[in-house]
Order: sequence, then structure tokens, then C-alpha cells
Amino acid sequence: MKNWTELGKLEYDLLWDFVYETLRFSPSRSNKECVLFPADYRYYDISDFFGPGFSESLYDDLLRCTEKVFIEISKKNIMYALDWQHECYSFDPKLPFEQDNFGESLIPIFPNGDYLFFITKDLKNVIFADGINRRISFCGADLIKAYERHKPNIFIKQIH
Repeated sequence: MKNWTELGKLEYDLLWDFVYETLRFSPSRSNKECVLFPADYRYYDISDFFGPGFSESLYDDLLRCTEKVFIEISKKNIMYALDWQHECYSFDPKLPFEQDNFGESLIPIFPNGDYLFFITKDLKNVIFADGINRRISFCGADLIKAYERHKPNIFIKQIH
């Protein structure tokens, strides 16, 4: 069964408007804070886990924890996965993450050198995986509480 559905133009535009206007996403911002969350948020530096610090077991742990978090916070709704300047999708978090030809998630939670967003349907919970500055950040009360219960081992260096 195909879990991930590519977004249509209207949904795509509405979600990116939310990212640019509400989250004030600016990839060119010089202070590394590409997103300015409007509410309580957490930032984790994951730069130690790139290159020689990469660990498949940590990546798998991040994915397992995040899948549990997504199921908790989605409230039985779909979620959105946005990959800056690439295809974007809606998906059901209760079903397995769909994989590409290389066995990787279509849009991975561990940033692959780009800017990635995971957003609940109600737009109240957002994960920003920043592959340029090598951070994972998130906002939303439900998301923060869920990650406290299912904290990945990669979340060691909390910046905020």
C-alpha cells in the first residue's frame, strides 16, 4: 500500500506559505536560525553525527522514536513531509515510512543536507530538520511532550 501521497499544488502552496510566513523560514538567515518558531521550541545540535560520527543504530533509534511521536501527536490524522525545493507529501504516521530505491525514507527525519519539515495537519506541531546547520528543532506542546517520552539518543546537545 502506498502511504505517501505527493501534495497537489494548492496544498503545497498553502503549507509553504505557512512555513515562510508563520515560521518565518529564511534559508539565507546568517545566524543559523532559519526558522523562528512562534511558540515554545527545542533545538538539538546533531553535527557530531555527520561523517565519521554517523551511526546506523542512532539513525534507526531516531526513526523509531519519531515514528512513535508521530503516531501520538497526529491524532489519527495525516501529517505532512516537506523537502525544500523538492517533492512534498502527506502521509499516515501509523503506516511504515515509505522508502526510495536506496532503502531510505522518501523524506528522512535525519537531515540529508537539505531543509526538511514534518507538520501535523492542524499546523500546531512542526519538526525542522536542518541539514545545512545540522540541527533538529521542533515546536508544539504535544510534540515537545511526546519527544520527552520517546527521546532519541541523538538528542544530546540541546541548544534551546
